[in-house]
Formats: sequence, C-alpha cells, structure tokens
Amino acid sequence: GAAPRRTLKTARSLRMLRRSARAHSLALPTPAGRPAPGITIDQSCVEDWDGSLPGAGNFDADPDFMDPLGADGIAGTIDDDLRLRGGSPCIDTSDHVFRVVESSIDIAGLPWFVDDLGTPDASPSPAPVADLGAHEFQGTTCVADLDASGLVDAADLAILLGAWGRCG
Repeated sequence: GAAPRRTLKTARSLRMLRRSARAHSLALPTPAGRPAPGITIDQSCVEDWDGSLPGAGNFDADPDFMDPLGADGIAGTIDDDLRLRGGSPCIDTSDHVFRVVESSIDIAGLPWFVDDLGTPDASPSPAPVADLGAHEFQGTTCVADLDASGLVDAADLAILLGAWGRCG
C-alpha cells in the first residue's frame, strides 16, 4: 500500500526529530510536517508520537532537553540546548542495532556510551548503552534533584512537601 502520510501533532516534535535526524545525517523532507513516502523512523523519542508511522523502538515522551526553546523562546533555532537533563527517558535507551552513525563521540565532541549509573539501562543492547539523540548525557541522574538544578536543596524539599500526601 501507499506509505502513511500523517502529521506529527506538534511542530515542536517535528523540529526535535529533524534536529536529531540532521545530527545523524538523515533526511526528513517536507516542512509541512508530513514525512516523505517510505520514511521509517526507528529508536526515537518523539513527544506526541501516536505510533501511526512505521518504525521500531519509538516512544512518546518529553525528552527533557536542557532548554529546547533557547533564549529566543523559539524551537528549532541555533540557541536551543538539546542536551539531555538527568532523568530524561532518552538516557541509556538506544538499541545499538539502530545506530546510523559509527562514532565514538557525540555532536558536541564528547564520548558516546557514557553509562548514567542513576538510570537503569532500557535497551536490549549490552552495556554500556548510548542515549537517544545527538548528545550523550555525561552525568549521573540524581533522583532527589526534583527541579533538575544540579543540586539537592531546599527547592527540592519544597517540591516534595508540596506533593506530600497526594497520589495520582
């Protein structure tokens, strides 16, 4: 049959996907948000992913970038910081079978396959597992750093106390 031609639900999702694809030397044409016929997307975290396009290992989640809009407040521009925050669902989740770039460094020149000891590996590949995306997370996730500031401090305690007793 004909290849699916669906629109990703948000322009932000497509920009994130395109940015990651550019980092991996892939081509995702059609700026209107419609993948070209025959395109397959594998091993990707796409916010608002509905599963309607072909591919394996994709999931819907906020990738939790450091600053996806950058100083100008517009996604897809040069000032966006698409490095992963600790706790991102993209950390240690890549399946090595789907790697399209054979390199020992990420887009920033930092090493791939840095194991985040605070994140369980979520991949069928043997450890160490690379992250999804163009940037490899270089730290260790700290589950007590609730505001992702890099510190466990009074702000984290305030978040915890504000949620105390609530569930669901």
